[in-house]
Amino acid sequence: MLKKTIIIDGMICNHCANEVKEILEKFATVKSVQSDIGKAIVDASDELPRDEIAEALSEGGYALIDIK
Repeated sequence: MLKKTIIIDGMICNHCANEVKEILEKFATVKSVQSDIGKAIVDASDELPRDEIAEALSEGGYALIDIK
């Protein structure tokens, strides 16, 4: 299991954090998400598809800054 921190711009409240959690949970490799303002900590079974995550976040009004 991989643990990754995703840094996200555009999250300003808990509602945003919940929306980001829902977006990330749709990815097959994502097993769990802890989302907070500005970041999400993800447990994944495999590497995260950076471009696909960036696109999904963008469609929700957020911007992927980095995956660490």
